[in-house]
Amino acid sequence: MYKLLSISLLIIASLIYTHPVLSTTQSGEVELIESYPVNEQLFIQGFELDDDKRLLVGTGLYGESAWGYFDWELGLLDRSIELDKMYFGEGISKRNNDLWQLTWKEGKVFQWDLANAQLLKTYELDREGWGLAYNDKKDQFFLSDGSSTIFIYKPNGFELVDQLKVTLDGEPVDQLNELEYANGAIYANIWYDNRIVKIDPDTGEIKKVYDLTTLLDQLDLTDVQKDKMDVLNGIAQIEGDQFYITGKNYPLIFKVNLK
Repeated sequence: MYKLLSISLLIIASLIYTHPVLSTTQSGEVELIESYPVNEQLFIQGFELDDDKRLLVGTGLYGESAWGYFDWELGLLDRSIELDKMYFGEGISKRNNDLWQLTWKEGKVFQWDLANAQLLKTYELDREGWGLAYNDKKDQFFLSDGSSTIFIYKPNGFELVDQLKVTLDGEPVDQLNELEYANGAIYANIWYDNRIVKIDPDTGEIKKVYDLTTLLDQLDLTDVQKDKMDVLNGIAQIEGDQFYITGKNYPLIFKVNLK
């Protein structure tokens, strides 16, 4: 049933959204460095490294939403918090010693203390929450809601302060999903697309496009693993152009260079 639902959603998404044609001048190179096994199904919504380079993971789905640290040795998520089943977890981002977590349609943003996994504050959100990234240079959050707009919030009260229209060759690009702020740019997954885009945070213009289709096509996976895989989702900067990337229900996490 889930497989049929995923296929139906993919067909619907392809009818609603026509992905933009990309020029070769915008194409960036993807280099696979290493891959690591994920030994449970994780509907990954958020990816983030903490100050000690430990990988924080946020998951979604009602009744399965959680966040915690990924155990590389076991290939499992060590859950720090499991959300109430009324919440569908979405993007996460770290600010100072706290983890901020979006919900999908429930209009809530949670601020957690990472040290003891205690809820510090809950903020109201008047739109869907998809991806979240923190700009430490300006002390502000970038938020996506599946549209072509990235919304900018200040942490104090989680108040909206600005909006950024994302474009490629002057045309809007929507379905923006998981976000990561790194190298002075916003990196974003596009829903039901194997490409990651690198966005200028001042103009909204897409500067580079990284296509991971070839990497994914070359994976040595079983039919069962392929059937369970959903969409590419999850970007966490390691350093420089090195990132961890993955997807919803992916059996692997990849360490890559986005050149």
